[in-house]
Amino acid sequence: MALQFPTPADRVLARDNARQIAAALKSKVASNPKRILGSPDSPFKVPFHTNAFWFTVLVSDCTYTIEANHKRGLAAPARFCVSIKRPWRNAATSRHLEGLSRELGFAVYTTESDSEEAVVTHLLSPRVRPILCRLDLSPVHLFFLSAAQILVESEFTDLAQCIDQIHLFRELLLTIARPEISTA
Repeated sequence: MALQFPTPADRVLARDNARQIAAALKSKVASNPKRILGSPDSPFKVPFHTNAFWFTVLVSDCTYTIEANHKRGLAAPARFCVSIKRPWRNAATSRHLEGLSRELGFAVYTTESDSEEAVVTHLLSPRVRPILCRLDLSPVHLFFLSAAQILVESEFTDLAQCIDQIHLFRELLLTIARPEISTA
């Protein structure tokens, strides 16, 4: 699979998308030199960090990717991890949670070692479930979530929808990361 770089017209559109996102998030646009085989080529990034997370939106001409990682890295407790809509081999989230998927209205996958009870406790909590219900998952290609990380790859439909989704995914991660939700 050959790595494809954006055309000059694609870069102009990507820069325009990134500028609009940055303005809405009260942030700035930076060049993104990182290229990952199999992921959308996003020549620009918009930082949207919090005290606890490195939160970045990668922007292309037609997609955006939300990446957030806990600043403590592997020292942050993950407690569980899931992928939404489809399994994701990179995170070993291949075990389909059928009951939870039916209840939420979209497919949920976790690892073989994660407790189904922990996943259910977190995703159906009174603070998390309403956020999940407000997400528009139709343009999303990849959605991975744990208490220490989120990764979302989505089609760029329009600016208002994109900004709304960025805020919702950020709120979801910050809510999941709070230790008040416990499985004890």
